[in-house]
Amino acid sequence: IMSQGDAFAAAELRRLRDDGRQNAARRQQMVDPRRHQQRGQESGEGTSEARPRPHVNAPSNLSATLEHYRQRMQSPRTTRPESRMSISSASTNGRPGNGDAMSETEDFADPIVGDGSKVGDSLDTGRQGAASAQAAVPMGPGRGLSINVQATQLPGMDGEATLAVDTPSSPSSNGSGGGGINRKRSHLARDSALAGGHGGSNARDIFRSSGQMEKLSCVIGRGRLVMINFSQRNLNHHDADLIRSSIMSNPQLSVLKLGYNNLGDVGVGVIAQAIRNGGGGPREEVPAATVRTGIWSRLSQTPRASPSEPPRQPCHHPSLSVLDLGFNNVGDAGCASLAGNAVSRNPALSTLYLSGNAVREAGALALASAISGGCGLKSLHLTANRVGPAGVRGLMRSIAEFDVTMQMARQDRENRVALRAEQQAGATRSGDDEGQAGDDDDLSRLRGFRCMEELYLGGTQMESVGCLAVSNMLLTNLSLRVICLSDNGLNDQDLSLFSQSLSRNRELPLEVLRLSFNKLTCVGVETLMNAIWGSKTLREIKLDNNQIKDRGAQLAAVVLTSVNLEVLDMGFNRLTIVGIKALMKSLAENRSLTTLTLSGNILDTNASKAVSYALAYNRTIRKLYVDHCSLSYAAQRHVAAGIVSNSNLALRVMS
Repeated sequence: IMSQGDAFAAAELRRLRDDGRQNAARRQQMVDPRRHQQRGQESGEGTSEARPRPHVNAPSNLSATLEHYRQRMQSPRTTRPESRMSISSASTNGRPGNGDAMSETEDFADPIVGDGSKVGDSLDTGRQGAASAQAAVPMGPGRGLSINVQATQLPGMDGEATLAVDTPSSPSSNGSGGGGINRKRSHLARDSALAGGHGGSNARDIFRSSGQMEKLSCVIGRGRLVMINFSQRNLNHHDADLIRSSIMSNPQLSVLKLGYNNLGDVGVGVIAQAIRNGGGGPREEVPAATVRTGIWSRLSQTPRASPSEPPRQPCHHPSLSVLDLGFNNVGDAGCASLAGNAVSRNPALSTLYLSGNAVREAGALALASAISGGCGLKSLHLTANRVGPAGVRGLMRSIAEFDVTMQMARQDRENRVALRAEQQAGATRSGDDEGQAGDDDDLSRLRGFRCMEELYLGGTQMESVGCLAVSNMLLTNLSLRVICLSDNGLNDQDLSLFSQSLSRNRELPLEVLRLSFNKLTCVGVETLMNAIWGSKTLREIKLDNNQIKDRGAQLAAVVLTSVNLEVLDMGFNRLTIVGIKALMKSLAENRSLTTLTLSGNILDTNASKAVSYALAYNRTIRKLYVDHCSLSYAAQRHVAAGIVSNSNLALRVMS
C-alpha cells in the first residue's frame, strides 16, 4: 500500500509540474507585448497590458494559482462590486465646500480580490440644495453593518451630513428611502461564527475586522457630519477613541447618540475630554488606561501645543447640543468627568441623557456643581438612576440658585436700561438699546447660559426628602416646563407639599407633569387639582398606575373645564362606572383634549354607553386607549356606534 501511494504521489507531482509549464507558457504568450499589440490593433482597443489568469481547466494547479495571486498583490489595486466601499458626496446647488467642487467619489477594496471593473454610485439630483454621502461597508451574509451618510445642504453651511450605523433590517440599510440615493449593498463572506451571531457584538466584530474602521475614519475626517448615531452597537471603552476623533473632526456636529452601549466610566471620560477640547482649546492627555493600539490609537492622535505656547482656556465643542449616553453603565466617576469637562461652563450642550445608568449621590452632586457654576443645559434625563434623596436635594438647590441668579441679572439689566432712558430723555439723541446699557453687567457675563426647563427624575428613589426639595425649588422657579417624578413611591402628603408650591408660584410655566407609578389616592389628587385650577400653561398630566378611585376621576373631569389639557392619563387605577361617566360627560363638551387613557379600568356595558356618548359629540379627541378594560362584545358595539354616529370625530388611534 505504501509503495502504491508513493507511486501515485510521484505521478501526481509530475502532472502538476507539466501543468505548471503549460500555464507558464500561456502566461508568457498573454503578456507578450508584440502579441498583445497585434491583438489590440486588430480589435481597435488600447495597448494596456492584460493581467494573467489561471487556467480554468486545471482546478488542482496550486502552484499556478499561488503565482496568480502573487502577481495580483503586486499589481495596482482594483475593485469589484462584491467587495467595495464607496463614499460619494455631491451638491446640486453649485456652491463649493471646503475647497472642493462638492462632488467626489472614493473607492476602497481589498487589494487581493477584485477585477478591473469599477462601478460608481448614482446620485439623485432632484432635490435642490442637498448633498448626500453613502458608505456601504462589506458585511457578512445576513449579518453586518451598513454605514449610511446623508448630507443636507442648509443655508450658510457646506455639505453637512448625518452618520448612522444601522442594522440590515433598518430602512437606511435596505434599498429603499434615503433621500433618493440608489443604495448598493455589498457583502463579504465571514467566518461562520460571525455570520451566525446575533446582536451588536457580532456587528462590532465585523465592524472592526478587515480594516473597516480605517474606511470609516475617512468619512469622519471630512468634518461635515451634523449627527452621529452609534446606538445599540455594543460599544465599550475601547471604542471611545473613535468617538473622540468624530467629535474633534466635526465642528458642526450637533447630535451624538450613544445609547444602549457599554462605554462605562473610562469611555465617557474620553468623550468628555473631547467635548471640552472640541473647540480648539488645550488638549489634555488621554489616561493611560484608555490608550489603545491599531486604528483606535491612530484615530485619537491630535496635535498638541508646544510647551513654549502659553496655556489657553478650554474651548468646548461649538455645536454639540444633544448628547445621549443612556444605558451605558456610567457610574459616579464617569458622571463627574462629564460634569466637569462637558457640562460646566459649556453654553452649547443643552440636552443630556443619562437614563438607565449607575449614577448615585456623588455623580448627582457633581452635576449640581456644574449647574450652579453656569451651563447651557435645558433638559436633564436622570431616570432610573439611584440618585437618592441627598443627590436630588443637591440638584434642586443648584437649579434654584442659578435660576434666582438669572432672574436677578435680568432685573438688574432692566433697571439699568430704565435708568439710562430717564437720564437721556431730555437729550437730543435718544438712549441706546439695552445691549449697550449692560455690556459689563451680570447678564452679559452669563451670556449663553440657560436655566433648566425639562427635568426627568423618575425612578431616582428620592423619597419624601427629595420630593420636598423639588417642592422648595418650584417656589422660586420661573423656567421649568416639564417635570417627571414617576416611580418614586410618593404618597398623598408628598403630593400635597408639591401642590402647595404650584399654587404659590403662579408664574411657573409648567406644561407637563408626570406622576405615574406612585402611591397617590384621591386625597392627593384633590390637592393637585386645586393647585392647577385655571392654569394657562399646563397641557399634560399623567396619573396612571396609582390608587385613584372615582373621586379623583370626578375632580379631573371638573379641571377639564378650566384647564386646556391635551393629554390626560388615568389608566390602571381603580375607576368604576361613576368615575368613567364623569370623565365622559366632560369629554363630550371638551374642545382641547386630544389623548385620553383609561386602560386597565373595568368598562362594563353602562360605562361603554358613556364612552359612546362622548365619542358621538366630541370633535377633538385623536387617541383613545381603553385596552385591558374587559370590554364585552356588547360594549364594543356601543363604542363603535358612537364612533360611526359622529361625522366630525377626529379620532385616529383607538386601542
